[in-house]
Amino acid sequence: MRSYWIICIGMTAVMALFLATGLVLPAMLLFPAPIAYCWIGRRDTLAWGLLLCATVTPVLMLGSVLVGLVFGLVAAQGLVLGVLVRNRMSFGGAILVLTLIVFVFMAAHSAIMWDTLRADWQAALQMHSERFESSADEEPAPHVVSMLAWFEENLAYVYFGMLASGILLLVTALCSAIYWTMRLEAPVLGGNYKFMTMRTPEHLVWLAILLALLWFLDSRWPNEVVRFLSWNGALVLATVYWINGLSILLYVFHVLKFKPFVPYIVLLGMVLLNLVYVLSIAGFFDTWLDFRRKASEYVMTRTQKDNDASDK
Repeated sequence: MRSYWIICIGMTAVMALFLATGLVLPAMLLFPAPIAYCWIGRRDTLAWGLLLCATVTPVLMLGSVLVGLVFGLVAAQGLVLGVLVRNRMSFGGAILVLTLIVFVFMAAHSAIMWDTLRADWQAALQMHSERFESSADEEPAPHVVSMLAWFEENLAYVYFGMLASGILLLVTALCSAIYWTMRLEAPVLGGNYKFMTMRTPEHLVWLAILLALLWFLDSRWPNEVVRFLSWNGALVLATVYWINGLSILLYVFHVLKFKPFVPYIVLLGMVLLNLVYVLSIAGFFDTWLDFRRKASEYVMTRTQKDNDASDK
C-alpha cells in the first residue's frame, strides 16, 4: 500500500510541475497510460488513486472544478481502456470504442459552448492573421493570411472533423503503447496488439464513396448540412486512412528487416517535404492492393531465391 502512495504522490508532483510551467497538454496526457496499465494488471486501487490525483490536482493548481473534470475525463480514458483490454476487446475495437466515447463528450461540450468557442477561435485566428500581415514583406505571409481567413469563415465545417481526428490519433497512440506493453501478460487475442498489423475494414470504402458523393452534391447545390457532413467526415476518414498508411509503412520496413528507427526517419522526411498525405493515399488503396501481403510475399520469394542459390 505504501508503494501506491509513493506512485500517486510522484505522479501528482510531475503533473503539478507541468501545470506550474504552463505545460497543460503534457499534464493532461500524463495519467491515461499508467491508469490503463494498473487496471490491466489488476491493481485497481492504484488505478482509482491515480484517477483521483489526475482530477484533483488541476482543481488545486488552477482553481477550476470544470478544468479538473476535463482532466479527469482524459485520465479516465486509461480506465476505460483497461476495462476493454481485461474484457478481451480487440485492438481496433478498443480504439473505436474509446474514440467514440471521448468524441461524443467533447463534441457535445463544443456544441453547447459553440458561440464562446467560435469567438475564441476567431480571436486567435485574427491575432495570427494580424501578425502575418505585419510581416507582409515576407512571401508566405499573404498565403497564410488567406488560409487563416478561409479557416475562420468555414470553422464549423472542419472543427468537428479536426476534433475527432485529434482524439483518434491520441487514442491510437495510447492503445498502441498499452497493447504492446501488456502483450505478454494481458489477455489480448492472438497478435492483435501490433499496430503494424492493424488494417482498416474493407467496407469502409463505401463511406468514402458516400462522402465523395456528398462533396459533389454540395459543390453543385450548396447546402450547409451536406457541407458539414462531407467536410468533417472527409477529415476523419483521411485520418483513419493515414493511420492505416503509417501502419503499412512500419510493417513494410519491419519485414524488410530495416533498423527500427528507419521508418521514423522516413516519416520525418515526408513531413519536412510536405508529403505526409501520401500515407492517407496508401492507406486508402490498401483496401484493394493489400500492401502488407505483397511485402510478405516479396520477402518470402527473395528468401526462397537466396536459399536456392546457396544450395547450388
